[in-house]
This record gives sequence, structure tokens and C-alpha cells, in this order.
Amino acid sequence: MPRKRKSIEEHKKNGTYRPSRHDLPVISKEVINPVPFIPLTKWGNEFFLGLCGDLREDDKLAPEDLYTVSIMAQLATVIKDTYEILNKEGYFSPGSSGQVTQNPAWQIYKGALQEFNKMADKMGMGPVNRLRMAINQKSIKKEDKQPSINLD
Repeated sequence: MPRKRKSIEEHKKNGTYRPSRHDLPVISKEVINPVPFIPLTKWGNEFFLGLCGDLREDDKLAPEDLYTVSIMAQLATVIKDTYEILNKEGYFSPGSSGQVTQNPAWQIYKGALQEFNKMADKMGMGPVNRLRMAINQKSIKKEDKQPSINLD
């Protein structure tokens, strides 16, 4: 049987009160109306606002995260633009002496994609993080004594 949670007053009386755990989070203006820290294209701005909206709905967006989300939006724009270039021009092109060379946009695309994936992992959007959250949420339920994973 789960034990009863102590009230904030009990924690304050016992000296175990921690504002980071016991106070409800305050939603700031930056989270309600997010503004990117860097100039973005129209598509990048829409990506930024969409990602901020999704994170805000899940209560996972803090004002400190807006800089990271801004960089992610800029990287997503670079990925989208270089992907369009690669589809139009191809992944390989003839060099100056006729040899086949890799399109320079491929290196830019690959680097931006790697950086985007690193940022997504920092924000907890990677597959490992989602799996960890699923395990934690299953173990919180009263019925479950051991966490189980359903990958369906």
C-alpha cells in the first residue's frame, strides 16, 4: 500500500522542504508567448512555434529551453533546405575534371542532422529517453510491481 504524501507544512516543519519539488511550477510569459533567440525564416519560425506548443502541452518547456529550441529550428531549416538542394541536384555531381564528386550540400546536410539529433536528445526527445519515460510511468502505477515495456 502506498504511503500518504506529506503536506508542504509538514516538510517545512521537518526541514525537508525543497521549493524545486514541492512548489507548483510558475508558467512564465516566455513560455506562453515564445520568441526565438535568433532570426528564422518563415518555415523555421513555424517549426519553432509548433515545437514550443507541443512541449508546452506536455509541461516540458521551460524558459531556459527556448535557446535550444531556437537552435533546433535553425538546424531544421538548414536540413530542409539542403535536402531540397540534394533532391534537385543529386547527391553526386561531376567535378572540374569530369570525375564524380559528392555534392557539398551533403556534408552540410549530414552535419546539421547530427547536431539536430544531439539537441533533440538534450531535450529528451530521443528514443532512449522516451523508453525511459515509458518505464518510469509504468512503474509509478499502483498495480505494477515491476515495470514492463510494451513496444507495440
